[in-house]
Amino acid sequence: ALGAPITMHHADMPASTVSALHDAGVAVWVWGVKDEESIVRSVSQGVDGILSQDVAAVVEVVDRLRPGIGSTPTGT
Repeated sequence: ALGAPITMHHADMPASTVSALHDAGVAVWVWGVKDEESIVRSVSQGVDGILSQDVAAVVEVVDRLRPGIGSTPTGT
């Protein structure tokens, strides 16, 4: 299990940094994600969380890339 997350602007988080942080046991969340390209790039880099003002767009793209991962559970 990964520890407490580090958050960085998505443009400052290359895949090599995500990998190194995961190797160190750190979860990686990115913020400032505003468009589909940034969402796809963040998911492909393996980030653990995406903070965005357009949550619906993030869920839509993540569900398309990894069905079931971006969906919000119901009945909680």
